[in-house]
Amino acid sequence: MTRSIALGFPVWQSVASPYYASVMGLEIPPGTPVNVLEGNLVAEQHERIARWFVEETHAEVLVVLEQDHRFPANLLGRIAEYEDPVVGALYYSRREPYFPVALVPRPPLPSHVDSERVWAGDWSEIELTPLWPSLEDELRAEPGLHSVCAVGMGCMAIQREVLELWPKSEPYFADHYEFGKYWTDDVWFCCRALQLGHGVYLDTGVELPHMGLRDVDHRTHRSHLERRAMELGVPAV
Repeated sequence: MTRSIALGFPVWQSVASPYYASVMGLEIPPGTPVNVLEGNLVAEQHERIARWFVEETHAEVLVVLEQDHRFPANLLGRIAEYEDPVVGALYYSRREPYFPVALVPRPPLPSHVDSERVWAGDWSEIELTPLWPSLEDELRAEPGLHSVCAVGMGCMAIQREVLELWPKSEPYFADHYEFGKYWTDDVWFCCRALQLGHGVYLDTGVELPHMGLRDVDHRTHRSHLERRAMELGVPAV
C-alpha cells in the first residue's frame, strides 16, 4: 500500500551541489509537504521537523533527508511502500574505519541478558556495535528490511503513529545520557521507539554515498579494512 509522505530537510546555511542536484532530481509526488529547516543544532532541527510533521501535515510518513548524502530519483517511491515504524537507509560513517551507520548488540550477549529485552530497548547491560563485516555481507546479500537497534538520520522514514503515540512530556529528538552512556539524538530516538513497541529497521536495498571530502560507501569501508589488515599482517576480512 502506497503511503503519503512529508519531506524534512535539515540544512546549514549552504549545501553541496551534489546534494542539491539529487534533491532536485527526486520524484516527489504532487502536493507533498516539504520543510527546509536551517540551523546548526542537529537534534533541535530533527525535533522541529518532527513537530511540524505531526502538527501541520496529514501525511502518513515523515522522511528526513540530510544534506551530506545523494539520493536516487526513485527513493520516495520505495519509501512510500514502507509499513514498518522506523526505517533507515544503509550508509557509512565518514570517519575511519567507515563502519555502516546501523547499530546492533555486540556479541556475545551476557548469559543473564534476555535478547528480547535488548530488542525492546533495554541496553543497560550491553554494548552496541556497527554491523561487522560478515553480518554486513549477510544483510547486503538480501536487499530489504532487517531489524537493528538503531539507524542514522541521513535518510530515515518514520510512520505517523510512532510520533503520535510518543509520550507528550518527552521530546522526540535530543542528545541523551542513559545507562551511563551518551547517545546521539538519532540513536536515542531509536531506543525510545523500541521501548514504546515500534520496530527499527535498516533497508539494505537503499545504499547511499556519505559525502565529505570524498564519497564514502561500502567500497571505502572494505578498502580501509583490507589496508589495515595488510599493515598488521593479518588475514583480510
